Amino acid sequence: MCCDLNEMLPSFLSNEHGGESTTFKCVLWNNCQEAIEGTYKLGEEMRRIQNVWTRRSSLSNRVLLAIYGLLESFLS
Repeated sequence: MCCDLNEMLPSFLSNEHGGESTTFKCVLWNNCQEAIEGTYKLGEEMRRIQNVWTRRSSLSNRVLLAIYGLLESFLS
């Protein structure tokens, strides 16, 4: 289907590429590439956020254990 569309649709001049001729196939390829790159960036951002939350959770657990230890020694 993409090959048929590429043959049927006319090429047009692109403003982005210095007036070069652009085909349907080039436009489709660029859109797919941008979508894939966006997915990778989103995955990287999600991993970064998860790492931040993991560190915060670990720190919170250590603080709670320290407070529990202080309370236990105070009440003993």
